[in-house]
Amino acid sequence: MRKKLNSSPGRLTGGFKDKVGRIPRRTVFLALVVVLAGLLYFFRSLFIVAMVNGQPITRLSLIRELEKQGGKSTLNSLVTKSLILQEAKKQKITVTDEEVEKSLSQLADNLKAQGEDLDQLLQMQGMTREGLKEQFRIQNTIEKILGKDISVTDQEIKSYIDQNKSAFPKDMGAEEASAAAREQLARQKIGEKASSWVDSLRTSAKIQYFLQF
Repeated sequence: MRKKLNSSPGRLTGGFKDKVGRIPRRTVFLALVVVLAGLLYFFRSLFIVAMVNGQPITRLSLIRELEKQGGKSTLNSLVTKSLILQEAKKQKITVTDEEVEKSLSQLADNLKAQGEDLDQLLQMQGMTREGLKEQFRIQNTIEKILGKDISVTDQEIKSYIDQNKSAFPKDMGAEEASAAAREQLARQKIGEKASSWVDSLRTSAKIQYFLQF
């Protein structure tokens, strides 16, 4: 009697796969080491920010030094920014990208008229356009929130123009000068009110600090 062949796929191919399909562990380990080394080199700035005569300066040490120098003021600035944006959301007030770009363009034009270049000034102060845009977004948000309760009288406008005639171009019309004066006076009043307003936001907010400076 002939013996039946076991046609089980595992029995027929298992030995072959073990010998041919399996990659040696040493090869896998070496491949992982190479990949890891490449990633560490490519993302080295995440861990090391500089080398001084072969001595590394780590990103962690940089962060700690920056925290010592300006950590408290930076944290307070972030808290204030968060409070302002939360209040704006509560009041359903938004500042569009177009409004931010308009503020940036106005500043660039004013500086150009004075013979200054915006990008050069930003570079000297260690700032970027994106950082300035963020400042304008917060400033415009404050102006929208507080501007609703600000009023400027015609007498205030007249007095401002009389006291600042040299600041207005000679070819500027009366109506245009009046609008510019109204805007400037409104911003001044908002600026005077902003500090106490932010203080009131801080007083009514629940702020927990988990890092002390």
